[in-house]
Formats: sequence, C-alpha cells, structure tokens
Amino acid sequence: MRVGSRTLSTLAFALACAATVSPWQVASAQSGRMGATQSGTLYTSVEPALIQDMLEELGFSASVQNIGERGSREFVIMAEQDGFIFLVNLRACDIPDNPRGCLGINFFTTWDLRRGSARDAEEAAAAYNADQPFGKVTLDTAENAVYFTHYMIVDGGISRDNIAEYTTLFVAASSILAEEYMDGLLDQEGTGGSQGGKS
Repeated sequence: MRVGSRTLSTLAFALACAATVSPWQVASAQSGRMGATQSGTLYTSVEPALIQDMLEELGFSASVQNIGERGSREFVIMAEQDGFIFLVNLRACDIPDNPRGCLGINFFTTWDLRRGSARDAEEAAAAYNADQPFGKVTLDTAENAVYFTHYMIVDGGISRDNIAEYTTLFVAASSILAEEYMDGLLDQEGTGGSQGGKS
C-alpha cells in the first residue's frame, strides 16, 4: 500500500499512542557515548543522516524532514520500496547530559479500514498484540485507521547493523499484520499492494 497526503497529519496521534515514555525518561547519563565492539560501532544517539544512509543501503528511497518546533530537532524520514511506505520518527533529540542526536527511533505505518470492519479489526489487533512480540497495533475507529508502530531506545548503545535488522523486521511484521491478521479488513482500493501504509 501507499502512504498518502494524510500520513503526516495522522503521525502525531500514532506517535502519542506508541511512545508512552517521555524523552526525559528515556534519557540516561552515560559516560561512554560510543564504543567499538566486534560487530562495529555502538551508537548511543543517532542522527537522521545515519538512518537515511542505512535505509538507502537496504534499497529504500528515503527523505528527511525536521518537524521540531521553535528550533528543536525532531525528524521524520519517509521510506519507500515497491509501493510500501513507512515513516521513521527520530525523537528525544539533544537531551541535556546526553550526546547530540536522537535517543528514540519510532517506526510507523498505517492503513485504511474497510467500511464496517472495525469490530473485526479490533479483534485482529488484539490477537496480533497478544501473539507477536514485535510492534504494536492501535486502531482509530473515528478515522477508520489502523496504526502499526515499533519504538526503540538507543541510548544504551546499538549498532547500525542492529537498526537495519529492526527495520527489516518492521517491514516483515507489517506484512504479517496486513496479510494474516487483517486479511480482508483493509481498504486496498488504489493502493497497489497488500502491505504498507494508508493515505
């Protein structure tokens, strides 16, 4: 599926649902900001260029937008591959006593529900959330929408390869949600595919 013009307007709701931990709660004072391991550099904060480069290496087109207010930094990266579109929101950026950069990575995609399918979709969302350890499904019946998110905290240290692996898992989990749990419940008209985000 595709994400359309409503994506950024619905992002605020999805982020509020997905991230119940505030930026100040996820921030922790750490003496070592980066460390070298056998698998490469561990990042305790990330910049949008790192995520954009990683997405492009995975075969996604990726564009960055700063959505921070009053000079603050918060980023949305839109990623697309073969009609599947998702957003990566970098939040909790430039927290005092932490390295410059963002401590939180939120993956997000969304679909339209078929008319009259809200009750079945609620059951499907509850089943996914109970069965699957990766990601969280949230419904907005007023907007007739399904939101799928996964939030990562990086300030404890994470490698670029691990972020890439989580990205691949998010795409795979989105497909499982759409094609197995929400099969027949999503509005496919004009989307060009069976997985991905809505407009």
